Amino acid sequence: MSKKQLLLFSLVLILIFGNGSGFVTMVPLHLSRLGVAPDKIGYLFSLLYFAMASSGILAGRLADRFGRHKLMSVLSAAGEIFASSLMLLGAQSFPLLATGLFISWFLAGIHSALVSTLLGLQAKENERGRVFGITGFITGLGPIVSGFLYGKIVDGYGFETLLTINVGISILWTILALLYKAPAMPALIKKADRQPGRSRLPGSFYLLVFAAILGWFAINGGKLGITLVMTRLSFSANDISLTAGIASLVALTIPLLLGWLSDYTGRKPLLLGLNLLGLAGLFLVSRGYGLAGFCAASSLLSIYSCISGLANALVTDLVPPESLGFGLSLVNGTSFIAGIFSSTLVGLAINFLRESTPFMLSMLLPVIAALLLSRIRENEPKLSI
Repeated sequence: MSKKQLLLFSLVLILIFGNGSGFVTMVPLHLSRLGVAPDKIGYLFSLLYFAMASSGILAGRLADRFGRHKLMSVLSAAGEIFASSLMLLGAQSFPLLATGLFISWFLAGIHSALVSTLLGLQAKENERGRVFGITGFITGLGPIVSGFLYGKIVDGYGFETLLTINVGISILWTILALLYKAPAMPALIKKADRQPGRSRLPGSFYLLVFAAILGWFAINGGKLGITLVMTRLSFSANDISLTAGIASLVALTIPLLLGWLSDYTGRKPLLLGLNLLGLAGLFLVSRGYGLAGFCAASSLLSIYSCISGLANALVTDLVPPESLGFGLSLVNGTSFIAGIFSSTLVGLAINFLRESTPFMLSMLLPVIAALLLSRIRENEPKLSI
């Protein structure tokens, strides 16, 4: 695919997930300082993950049905300017801030799903692992920057300064979206006599979806749990943000390496190996070995999150092109589907149970995910009806 478009998509993903990663870490801290209880913070993040999941799947369906990838991308990016402004106005109001966050995450879900679809449609079969690996590598730069900077900004200048930066990021995001190019594939152009949804997705696709949901349940729950536990233990915003920055730095090159390897070894063995690292990360969170322990746990969970790039490449292998928008949006939405439940459960568990309990129980999730992945047939044919 075009190197310019690959770089453009990667830059946008840096903005989406780099900024998002920083806010995932800082928002619970800010709300805790406003006096919001952990269980209510969990409920909020459940709504935010629901926004990302539902909007991403909706965008995938619309892209398969109508095309118009660039138009939807530009509109969703422009809407972020409004959402960011609303968050800035409601910085000290939990209801208003929550509303702005919900709109922002809903639009981000649409945009990220469209970008993944454009990547899948433009990447050639023999380069899919590398393409998704490259985007994962470049995207990983964003959380590193936000991890090392956002905590310092909040400690030194306040949360409102971070929200002001967020408005500027939304404007830049919109400008970049104007430079997208639609995939030059006649089969994807909307036709009046075409009936959507005629492709039957293979069984291995659904095994991958369920395995990814379990994996992301562990990742999202572990990441939010680290922030909530460290807040309870009176760590500073910089320390909490530092765990995310170090984790992102450790995991930076992993998507690139995994993507390249997967083109030669297959996706499944690498996915199985990542589940073992996730298991170790959850164990470290449950033990709570100080700042170093939280950094190590966060790092392992960040490496575990590299299942995303491998899953995208595997979906592109398994799913027919006419259903690729839905397939990619659903597998990308698994992180947000899992977050709907993990955020609420982790918030409640930390509020009412011992802090180590939810993480010990969640260690079962990577094990079950690995069992599901072991049943996937990577060479399963693409079926149509």
